[in-house]
Amino acid sequence: MNRIVWVFSLLLIGFTVQITDAQEALAETFTSDDGSLSFNYPTGWIVEDGGDSGISGASSQEAFDAIQNSLPIPSGEISIQVLVIPAALIAGVGNPGGLTPLDLLGMFTQNASESGTTVDTLEEVRGGNLPVAYAILSRVDEQGIGIAVGFGGGNFVLLSASAVPGGIDPYLPTLLAIAQSIVFDTSANAFVPALDVAGQSAPIAGTGNVIWTQEIAMPANWTSEGTPPFISAIAVGQDGMLFVSIGRSYFEDVAEVVVLTSNGVVQSSLGSSLVTDIDGLVVQDNNQAWAVSTDSGAEWMFNLSADPNSPEVIPLFGIRHGQVEVDTQGNLYAPFHSEQGDTYDIVVLDPTGHEMRRFTLPESYDAANADLATFALAPDGSLYLGKRWGYDGRLTVVGSDGNVLTDSFGASVLLDQSVTAIEVGADGSVFVAANDRDDVGTVYRFDSLGNLTGQFGSAELAVSGTAKSSFREISGLALMSDGSLVVADGWDVTRFTMP
Repeated sequence: MNRIVWVFSLLLIGFTVQITDAQEALAETFTSDDGSLSFNYPTGWIVEDGGDSGISGASSQEAFDAIQNSLPIPSGEISIQVLVIPAALIAGVGNPGGLTPLDLLGMFTQNASESGTTVDTLEEVRGGNLPVAYAILSRVDEQGIGIAVGFGGGNFVLLSASAVPGGIDPYLPTLLAIAQSIVFDTSANAFVPALDVAGQSAPIAGTGNVIWTQEIAMPANWTSEGTPPFISAIAVGQDGMLFVSIGRSYFEDVAEVVVLTSNGVVQSSLGSSLVTDIDGLVVQDNNQAWAVSTDSGAEWMFNLSADPNSPEVIPLFGIRHGQVEVDTQGNLYAPFHSEQGDTYDIVVLDPTGHEMRRFTLPESYDAANADLATFALAPDGSLYLGKRWGYDGRLTVVGSDGNVLTDSFGASVLLDQSVTAIEVGADGSVFVAANDRDDVGTVYRFDSLGNLTGQFGSAELAVSGTAKSSFREISGLALMSDGSLVVADGWDVTRFTMP
């Protein structure tokens, strides 16, 4: 599914909308699988329900097949997407019940320029039965329109369409008529994933420098279809509480945060059916767990410690990497597509999500290619960057203004390895998780100058009662207040003393 700020572009000068005539052509009716949403559309169009990822369709079978296979839309055809935006999803903007469709589209398009998109038109449509507004955006290779329909109480449905340049004009009356035909039941409620705490295993005591290890059980709503969910991030809160986020599988909308004590005991889970994809995790004051989602149509930070039916949110429209770092003042560091080209801007936000400043990363980190694999914020404000592609594991270190301090941190040690996680301690120690070409992982410790001061891998994984012999899929590192290190690897969370 494309980004919610799709490339909607259209020239409407001198164009008269004939809604009545267009409505006569809407002979087919689509109803979502759960019955909460329906609308009319023309004969010959293809429309399918994708669940939480939205409803997709096209003006012909050929066009539908093209978008399903990520191919260009044929000339003369359009693709459409219909996405429900409930009030709970935008509760963090203050008063979602007071938002109009025009307000909503203004939020979605505010960062459009960062992806090379121009906002041509943003206005209301008058005279219909429902409150409607449309956003018209343009880019070199694509045109489209986004239409927001309001259903009261802060609930919206977004209809978007995309085509080749110049291809949307003939479809405008039909799209506006489809928007006016939408019927949406706003009574559906969110839910919290039900973790069976009593059914979780006790942590296993380790030997050597392993303090304990805990295997995280599958989420309760996992139905064993498709690719299993995975640990996507780990963070430490107050009193040594550990927060472990479970990402989403390719076929199941499963996402939650599992909470562990400092001793590795599973205590609870946090989540909401509104959050089906967790890419990153931030823990703020009072152990408020914020899940970062880059899922198209839901680029937000969600406070999962709040009411799951109305979670506080911080919009992150245009974010290009799901990891968000936080400093000692609670300010957030998030990677966005740069305004200066195809690299990244690190946008610094205050704890409420308002932008304070931004700086650009080196051009070697190409946002278009998703080059940034992971990064860590040091106490002095510098950033340690790990690259996604290839097996050149050296880190780039940039200052708080984005200027490169070194592009070869740990180069001799990390040569021919791929970095998967970085953590920087209060004393300047830098911990780097890396995999070799056989996917065997090692955690390295460097001093602030890049000198190797310790490492551990398979030899330190002698855990009583387990068959684990090496790191395989390290997805996160977290430092405890006593200097011990917590490693998320596969489905295991393990706490180590430092060798």
